[in-house]
This record gives sequence, structure tokens and C-alpha cells, in this order.
Amino acid sequence: MSILEDYRREVGHLMEENVLDLEFRKPQIDEEAREIAKKYASRYRGSVRISHGLFYTDEELEKTMQELIKVKLP
Repeated sequence: MSILEDYRREVGHLMEENVLDLEFRKPQIDEEAREIAKKYASRYRGSVRISHGLFYTDEELEKTMQELIKVKLP
């Protein structure tokens, strides 16, 4: 093993296990994420809605889902 591989393993760039087998947590979407999306909009080449911060935060999504569940269907 080279010194570079030792260093990468030490700082976490190389892992022993397969990355597909790791458990990843759900990202937290909040006002801070919205501000970061707006801040770096010029670097982002995806959705215009996301780059303008027009997406639901976790709290807004939960509130909207609860309101929609309460709606009575005909």
C-alpha cells in the first residue's frame, strides 16, 4: 500500500466496505437549504424552481400532506 492510499484511508476517502451497502440518512430540507440553493443558483444547471428556492421544506411538506389527507373526496 502506498503512502497516498494510507492517507486517503485515514481521512476517509477510501473505505473497506462497498458504498452501496452503507446506510445514508435522509437529507434535512429546511430554510437553510433553501438559502444555500439560492446562493449557489448560478452554479446549478437543474430545475429553475430549485435554483429560485421554490420547493417545500420538510415542515411545509408535512403540513401540506396533513391538509390534503383531511380533504373529503366525493
